[in-house]
Amino acid sequence: GSASSAAIGVSSPWLSSGATGAGARLRLEVVSPSFEALKPIDRQRLVHTALREELDSGAIHALPQLTTLTPAQWCRRVARRRIERFAASVRRVVPGVEHLDIEDLTDGHAVDGFYDGSRRSLDPKGLELKVTVVSSTFEGMKPLARQQLVQEALGPEILSGAIHALPHLRTWTPSQWRAALEKEASASGTTKAALGCARL
Repeated sequence: GSASSAAIGVSSPWLSSGATGAGARLRLEVVSPSFEALKPIDRQRLVHTALREELDSGAIHALPQLTTLTPAQWCRRVARRRIERFAASVRRVVPGVEHLDIEDLTDGHAVDGFYDGSRRSLDPKGLELKVTVVSSTFEGMKPLARQQLVQEALGPEILSGAIHALPHLRTWTPSQWRAALEKEASASGTTKAALGCARL
């Protein structure tokens, strides 16, 4: 049907395959807007319907790992994998990391800077990241030296444009981090108390 054709028409490439008997066992990831508002089981049925001929003939023996995603879900998954890779790079270069938080703040600036001819962006998919690194290694280091160490860890990604900007790079010692958490908790408690008084 048209829905099945739409699902397969925007499918991602085969990720891997291996022969079992006469047919293949495929690990398949399918990305389609046709999956919007469908339950996971209904998405999988849609893919199986589109591949019914191959499944019935034995050309495909089984789909043991079938993943069905909407475009938005796929984009989030890709971004999450990229951030996990960035985090690994930081941990390799900065010793003794006690806490690492990387938040995607991307708002389209990389796209504008890539296509407007200004060369402000090297990659339209470049991310703007809020990074917080907590490490005992930062003890005795000036703030600039701390940031340079983190930027060194992310150097290849920055040079390639995969990371467009680090607008909120925080490099703290463990004691500074604990102080920041206490301050945040105190501010939150004050706000809640004020709201409670306002409701009286």
